[in-house]
Amino acid sequence: MEQSGAAPQAIQSQDSGTHSLKATLPSLTNQDRQLYTEAAAFWPGTVLTFSVWVPEGNDDLYVQTFSQIDFYQWDASGSLASPLVRGGWTTWTYVVPKTFPGGMQRIGVQIGAGTRPFAGGDVYIDAITQQGGVVACSGPEVTRPTSPPDRHSFDFETPAPEWEVVDAPADVSLSISGDHPLNGSGALKVSLNALGAGEKRQLRISGPATACGQTATLNVWTPQGSDGLTFQAYVQFNGWSGWSGVTPAVVTRGAYTQIVVPVPGLDAVPPIGPGGYQALGIELENGTGAPFSGDVYIDDVSW
Repeated sequence: MEQSGAAPQAIQSQDSGTHSLKATLPSLTNQDRQLYTEAAAFWPGTVLTFSVWVPEGNDDLYVQTFSQIDFYQWDASGSLASPLVRGGWTTWTYVVPKTFPGGMQRIGVQIGAGTRPFAGGDVYIDAITQQGGVVACSGPEVTRPTSPPDRHSFDFETPAPEWEVVDAPADVSLSISGDHPLNGSGALKVSLNALGAGEKRQLRISGPATACGQTATLNVWTPQGSDGLTFQAYVQFNGWSGWSGVTPAVVTRGAYTQIVVPVPGLDAVPPIGPGGYQALGIELENGTGAPFSGDVYIDDVSW
């Protein structure tokens, strides 16, 4: 089936004295369309109830709930509206699976048809309710055999494409270098080229497999004469809205400084929510009062 990330046109429509979400769909053959909301946040085990009205027809029309979880992994387990009532309402449920560590990003309804085309028309969605759920960094597993193994350490002996500079500014570049390894023969080299005074840059792993109760250890090398260049290790969570950072009390210039940052859990302030963890990284800030050029190195990151 062809998937479309764009939601069909949806409006609020009053039908028989109640409000429903009305979606006007085009004809569909071996295609689907998705209606969804971003930044959805439900704890694992939450039972979501949906109701949909679809027009009469002799086709392969189907409707199911889907979510994108654990940093945009697809799940639609046991969520098919079946049997689908034509010219009437169908009610079905979806149980939120394990969303951690990446949390829930999106919840919605997918409507599609197979080789027997859906002629198009109006579909209504109503009475979405929730019940239950477990406030815990766990839940029933989701099998994703095509997913790569979760990485819990980086020694930078080989390329590490998971690391990125937020917004990819021209004044920062990343490479693997043998100049200042903490251990082994490689480290992540962060080249700063005339970084403006007062400017901040974030180097991160998006979608780290961090978990409640863990601690992340990062090692940062800064050059001599860079006393105004400061940094902190951080974790972003709760759908990017939460930030937990640790700044080292003492920085050793011309050598490595180790930072240990607790991964926020249920007892943190703010606590981890069903949005999960989005990023782990280092934020650099140029407090020298003038543009800064030089190299910083990161090595032996683990949690």
